[in-house]
Amino acid sequence: LGVVAPGKLIDQMRQTTRFLEKREGLAAVAFLSTDAKADWEDFKSSGLSPDEIFHFRRPVPLPDGRQTEAEVDVVIVASPWPMMQFFVSQQHVPEAIWVKEWQTHPNGAEAIEAITIVSAMPADFVEFFSRLFGRDAVITGPSGELTVRTPNGAIEVLPPTMFQDQYGSAPCIELPCIAGAEIRVASLETLAAILRREGVRYTSREGAVLI
Repeated sequence: LGVVAPGKLIDQMRQTTRFLEKREGLAAVAFLSTDAKADWEDFKSSGLSPDEIFHFRRPVPLPDGRQTEAEVDVVIVASPWPMMQFFVSQQHVPEAIWVKEWQTHPNGAEAIEAITIVSAMPADFVEFFSRLFGRDAVITGPSGELTVRTPNGAIEVLPPTMFQDQYGSAPCIELPCIAGAEIRVASLETLAAILRREGVRYTSREGAVLI
């Protein structure tokens, strides 16, 4: 999701508004839901503080010229970290969202494999993600880093030095923050050629292109 009109963001996305006042980048992570009501109840029983279910519709012009309408239920989970937000989204009309023409990209992007959060205290995230996905989904590494296994990819929580060592750049100024995304592509060579053509700076390493 990209924000093209910050002034029209709904109140439930207030943390994103504050984020956009300070910087660009990744402000929130959306998780797929197949039953927003059941998720809301699970979050409450797990000790999280979800907002009430937010239901909305919006018109969607399809590539073939037809018009349809997306119908969505969103549950935002209260986050104790001001620079990031988490929510689940149930699409009641999936054919209005997952359109083949919109899922085929020249750069070969196929899926989000992981989201990377940087925190001086990764352990602070253990309880939150345990309540969200279950304790067995949260794995602590030898340097205190976390890996959270979700049904559609992973969430990494890294200390700043580990992020710097792995990605060669400093994370965001205000921590914790969502510092990056790992995207699976069909061909790294094709991706690199597009980045060169478009003047996007990148570095290559074995099995990856870092932007």
